[in-house]
Amino acid sequence: MNDEPKEIEIQRAIKEMTEEINQNYPKTYQQINSATKASGFDMASDVLTCSLLKTLAATKPSGKFLELGTGTGLSTSWILDGLDEHSTLTSIDNDAKFLAIAKDFLSGDERLTLVETDGAEWSGLKRIKTKNSITYLLIPGMENICF
Repeated sequence: MNDEPKEIEIQRAIKEMTEEINQNYPKTYQQINSATKASGFDMASDVLTCSLLKTLAATKPSGKFLELGTGTGLSTSWILDGLDEHSTLTSIDNDAKFLAIAKDFLSGDERLTLVETDGAEWSGLKRIKTKNSITYLLIPGMENICF
């Protein structure tokens, strides 16, 4: 009999299942990840989130995507990996230091436009809070995004 409490055993099993991804990493991922660690940036998305973004991007052929918060470009590299050749991605960040890392590794991709600005100022963004705490971001010319 295992001495470990059942709940801890279940949590460990879930963690092991969810730590696996069945996708290849983007070509630039390891380089960006190293530069991210060296820069002190500590808000990078985890690999599972990035893998999900790649999968979601792949479901919209010829899509026009907007990423608010490029950071160092880790998530951006995954999104680009999911895009087809007719899709585009505009990625916005207000921190030049971290955006420079994304530019160093990703600026050669013609599908990508990197913008250094505040996302709300750039897009004319309006945030509406509803009664049930769902936030809708209204961006002119784009479908509503719900968080």
